[in-house]
Amino acid sequence: MDILDEIYEYVNKEFNLDIKDATRKRDYVEARALFYLIARKKTNYSYECISGYLNKNHATAVHAMQNIIQHLDKETVAEALSHFDCADDVPRDTIAYLRRKTSELEKELKVKEEILRIMPRMEDVYAKLKYLSEEQKQRVNRRNEFQFETIDKCLDTVNSSIGLVIQGE
Repeated sequence: MDILDEIYEYVNKEFNLDIKDATRKRDYVEARALFYLIARKKTNYSYECISGYLNKNHATAVHAMQNIIQHLDKETVAEALSHFDCADDVPRDTIAYLRRKTSELEKELKVKEEILRIMPRMEDVYAKLKYLSEEQKQRVNRRNEFQFETIDKCLDTVNSSIGLVIQGE
C-alpha cells in the first residue's frame, strides 16, 4: 500500500467521509487540507502528484496549505502528524506533543531507575577491587591476563554511570 493510500484511509476515517468526492463542503475541504499537509510532510511528492491523487489541481493543494491549514483544529493536526511519525512537526502546545514527550521521559526514567538499582552492587564490586594489593593483581593477571582488562572496563562504566546519574539529578 502506497503512503498516499494510507493517508487517504486515515483522513477518511477521521472525518468519516470520502475526500475524493467532488464537493466544496467545508468538512471535505478541511479533510483534503489535512491530507495535503500530511502528504507533504511524509513524502517528497510534488503538489501536482499529491493533488492528482484526489483528482484535484496542484493549485488547490497549494491554496489549502497556505490558507486552510491554519483554520484546522490543532489537536486534529497534531494527532495526524503523530500518527504518521512526523513528531518534529507536532505543535508544542498540543496534547499529542505532551503525550510524546511524556512517553520519552518515561523511557528515560526507566533507564535511570535501572542504573540506580544496580549501582549499589557495582559500588560494592568497585570497593572490593580497590583494596586488592598490587601483588594480588599480578597473581590474578598471571592466571588470566584479560580478567583485569574486563574489570577495568567495568569500573570505567560504573564511574561513567555514576557520573551520568549524578549529572542527571
